[in-house]
Amino acid sequence: MKRSLKAAVIAAAFAACAAAAHAETFEFSYTFADAMAITGSLDGTLNGDLIANISNVTVDFAGTQFNGRLFSGTSDNVNSVFNYSANAAVVSTNAALNNFIFSDGNDPALGNTTNAFVFNSPAGLVEAFNTNVLVNNTDIDMPASGTWDIRPVPVPAALPLLLSGMGLLAAAKRRRQAQAA
Repeated sequence: MKRSLKAAVIAAAFAACAAAAHAETFEFSYTFADAMAITGSLDGTLNGDLIANISNVTVDFAGTQFNGRLFSGTSDNVNSVFNYSANAAVVSTNAALNNFIFSDGNDPALGNTTNAFVFNSPAGLVEAFNTNVLVNNTDIDMPASGTWDIRPVPVPAALPLLLSGMGLLAAAKRRRQAQAA
């Protein structure tokens, strides 16, 4: 009976840690061909190579932090159409699947955006991406190819697992001490 109870507690602890690990904070960077870089972070849920439920986006380009509430959505650079509906942004660990815009205004086409980072991949292109940066109302044409990197920040997901492991070690130590007495 005691062993099955312990096994159930351990299984519940691991399940709680696994659930906490799915909603994560990600850090991203895109380094342009001329070595300029845009960096930031976002919260989301990794599902395969796509990140869903995007929130809490931060963006920094060459020392300029995008300020205020950042909107996220998809973009169509050919027609200058932006979609800011809920969960519209497509962010992926695979750069060829990206289609997003992070901006501090809800429609750059109307001119009410000061800063924006646009990243999408035209159909059929795998290595060249449409990327564009708007900083302080200045459109900065950047080289079209670069390196995309996005990865989860490991500390928040590992902390619950570490704490549950430490608790299990403490419980085992108390059990050994009780048996020795």
